[in-house]
Amino acid sequence: MKTLGEVALTLGNQFLAQRNGVIANRADIAAKKGWHDTAAILRAPGGVIVGGSSGFVVGEPKANEIIGDIPRDSLSGEVLAVCRPLPGFWQRYLVTEAQSLTASQLTEGQSIPVGNTSATSIVVKPETLGIIIPLSEETIRDSDAGPAVQANCVQAIQRGLDAVLCTFLTPGSAGGIAATSKPTDDLRKLFTTLDVTGVFKPILVASPDAAVTMACLRDGGGYVFPECGPSGGYAMTCPVFTNDQLVAETILGINPEAIALKVGSIDVAISSEAPLRLDSAPTGDASRGLADGAMASMFQNFAVALRLTVAYSLMILRDEHVSEQITSIGWTN
Repeated sequence: MKTLGEVALTLGNQFLAQRNGVIANRADIAAKKGWHDTAAILRAPGGVIVGGSSGFVVGEPKANEIIGDIPRDSLSGEVLAVCRPLPGFWQRYLVTEAQSLTASQLTEGQSIPVGNTSATSIVVKPETLGIIIPLSEETIRDSDAGPAVQANCVQAIQRGLDAVLCTFLTPGSAGGIAATSKPTDDLRKLFTTLDVTGVFKPILVASPDAAVTMACLRDGGGYVFPECGPSGGYAMTCPVFTNDQLVAETILGINPEAIALKVGSIDVAISSEAPLRLDSAPTGDASRGLADGAMASMFQNFAVALRLTVAYSLMILRDEHVSEQITSIGWTN
C-alpha cells in the first residue's frame, strides 16, 4: 500500500505548481506520475476527502487500510490485530467482559444467554498523534518516492502508537513484580496476574536491555527463550516486542482482552512557506504558547513540510488484570 505516500506527493506537486501560478488537478497529477491507483482514489467519492488548498483527510476506511501496513512484528500492529475494535468516535459503548462473550448451545425452548455488560458505559473519545516530516522539493517531484514517504509515515504512526501503548498501560509505582533469579517463575507470576481467558495470548514488551538478556539467557538445557532475539520474538508462545519507552530492565505484560483500540482518520497538510520550529520534543501548548527553538524557512531551503496527524482512541475495558510488569531484571546464565 503506497496510497498515503503517493497522495502526499501528489499534494506536494500541486502545491509547487500553484506556487508557480499553474492550476492543476490532483488526480491528473497522480495519473501523469503513473500512480493510477492513487488517481482513482482521488477521483472516487469518500476515498480521500480534500480539505483546503494545502491539506486533505484520508477517511477512516482507507486509513484503516494504511494502518494495516504496520507489520504484525510491531507492538501496535499486534494490538490492532488482536484487541477489540471500538465504534465511531463520540459514540456510547457498553463494555462486555470477555468471559461472558461466549455463545452457548441452545436446546428447544431454552432462553438465550445475555453477555454481561458493565454497570457503566464508556464514550469513545479521540486523541491525536502528530508529526511534521520535512521533504525536499526533489523528493516531492520524484515519481519513485512514494514508497519512501509511505515508509516514513507508517513508521511515525507505528512508533507513536507503540509509545502511547507503553505509557498508557505501564502500571504505576504500586504495580510490578520484582524479578528473582528464576525467569520462568517471574513470567508465571505475570501471566497469573493478567487473568487471561485463553482467547488471546498475552503480549510482552521488553526494554532493549531486557530483550538482550532474554535472547542470551541459557540454562543447563540450552537457551531459556530460544525464539527470542534482541528485537523480540516469542517467549512461551507469547509474542515479545522491544520498545525503548520502557524503563531499563523491565518486561511489560499486556492482556489484549482488556483493552480496545481504534484508529480514525489521517489528516495531512503540506506547506513550503511557513517557518518550521526545529524541535523534536516541543513542550509548548495552547495555554503557555510556543516553546523556544531554532526556526528554519522551508522556502529558503527548497523543502516542504508534511504535517501528519492521526486520530485514535485507546480504552481500558476493565479496571483489573489489564497489564503487569517485571522490574529490576538481572537474570544471568
